[in-house]
Amino acid sequence: MKNVSERRLAPSPNLIELPPHPKQIIANLLSVTQILSETFFITFVESIYALNRLSFYHSFTNLLSTLFI
Repeated sequence: MKNVSERRLAPSPNLIELPPHPKQIIANLLSVTQILSETFFITFVESIYALNRLSFYHSFTNLLSTLFI
């Protein structure tokens, strides 16, 4: 015979797992899309910032090299 705790933890044979509601699926997709777009935007902005710093560095070194040659 099962003790009380084992009976409480056992799944009910009448319990049917329902698929997620369509609104929940859409909400999940929107949150994933939002996270991906924010990540892409941050990466894009950081890459532009890095390119600007790199071009500034090159222009500055070119300026220095023309001054001291």
